[in-house]
Amino acid sequence: MPSFLTKETAEVKFLKGLSLNDAVVYDIGGYEGLMTLFFARVAQQVVTYEANPENVGRIAENLRLNQFKNCIVRQIAIGEQDGLVTLTFDELMVGRASVDPEICDELAKSSPHIRIVQVPLTSLDNDVERFALPDPTFIKIDIEGMEAAALTGMKRIIARCHPAMFIELHGTTPEDKRTNARAVMAQLRACGYRIYDVEAACYIPEAEPGTGRESHLYAAHETQKVTKKQNSEAGERSLSNLA
Repeated sequence: MPSFLTKETAEVKFLKGLSLNDAVVYDIGGYEGLMTLFFARVAQQVVTYEANPENVGRIAENLRLNQFKNCIVRQIAIGEQDGLVTLTFDELMVGRASVDPEICDELAKSSPHIRIVQVPLTSLDNDVERFALPDPTFIKIDIEGMEAAALTGMKRIIARCHPAMFIELHGTTPEDKRTNARAVMAQLRACGYRIYDVEAACYIPEAEPGTGRESHLYAAHETQKVTKKQNSEAGERSLSNLA
């Protein structure tokens, strides 16, 4: 198992407790593929989106080393619409990457090893329809400030199949994070989702707009329930090979 998943943080404990057997998982913001590997052990199919071309190579190599054949990797950013977008990242810490303008400015000020590239952008609705990809049953989103834009670009998918979602919230300042949290939560509620604060271990009341203290949200559609997994041999498979 990837080393970060052996640390029993609230995020890890929650993800390990979900039942994702035979799910179709979309990993939006794949980084080096560690979460993709985690999902691929039990999911029927994993579709991973990663905008950083350097990370895409690492994802492919990690999948090859661990012999997973149930994953599709898309080298493209996910947002509200099709186009091109500027990706800023630290060459020494490629996990620090974003297309959000404010986060990009913060990155540029924080390191002398910044690289800026143009990458393609699409909405999840358009990409799924364009390439006849399977409808997701679970979506994980970790895209450094672009969470609300990504949700806007998947409204048809949300209306069609109500996927459960696990979202990591970002912001350069407490106020920026609060604004982002409120935008994300407003969109989820408008689509009929109940929102669970993973760190606080409780559902967030509908009257609560978002405080900015939330780090990870789990959203389940009002027609669905959170189900806990039963440990299985597949679920306990070790992932010792990492690029």
